[in-house]
Amino acid sequence: MSFVRSEYLYLVMSFICGFGTMSVMPICNTIIQTVSSPQIRGRVLGFFAMATLGTLPLGSLLIGWIAEMISAEHVQLLQGMICLIVAGFFSGFLRSPIPPPTHEVDKEDHLLVN
Repeated sequence: MSFVRSEYLYLVMSFICGFGTMSVMPICNTIIQTVSSPQIRGRVLGFFAMATLGTLPLGSLLIGWIAEMISAEHVQLLQGMICLIVAGFFSGFLRSPIPPPTHEVDKEDHLLVN
């Protein structure tokens, strides 16, 4: 997207990227809630929120600083390449099944049964 000159193509690509970004957050949230134990679920979700939303301003400052040194188009291209590298690294985790929860919940009292 960094070197696209057509405004309409850029808008379509922005829509696709925005949809992908907004789809990943609830998927990650669901997976975290599914695999974490109820005793620490709140802490884990708090850390997840801090890690995703709390680091956005820091990343924006860093990207802005780098964009001043090189062009914004090259920074966006670099971000895309880093994203593909990270996706390739984590694709191995997608091949392994999610382990079943190690805890059980009593349906009547909503108490943990271990």
